[in-house]
Amino acid sequence: MWTKEKTLQELASVPEFKNLPPADLQWLVDRGQLSTLPDGDYAFKPGDAIDELRIILDGSVRLFREMNGNRRTFGEVNKYEITGRLPFSRMKAAGAYGVTFGDTVIFSLHKNHFSEMIRE
Repeated sequence: MWTKEKTLQELASVPEFKNLPPADLQWLVDRGQLSTLPDGDYAFKPGDAIDELRIILDGSVRLFREMNGNRRTFGEVNKYEITGRLPFSRMKAAGAYGVTFGDTVIFSLHKNHFSEMIRE
């Protein structure tokens, strides 16, 4: 089971967060949410709104598009990698499919928190 303490420890392992003070990581934990998706589940599909910053804390998400009835994999988002919407991003919707590989835990922070995050 994922506790707030475990989430805090996992976020501290994200390379982009290695120099953040514990209080900043706690700020993320207090405002974000966790979701656990089973192997083979869709994390997103083309056209889905992208309104969250997402960090893979366990498992991975494979990215693919369908072309002429064939699935074309073009990338993967792995443990401790950041994806989704970022502050100052103009991204609005997913342009591909994201399917979990292994049971996958995703930490999400909604874009409504971005302006506060940047000010702090």
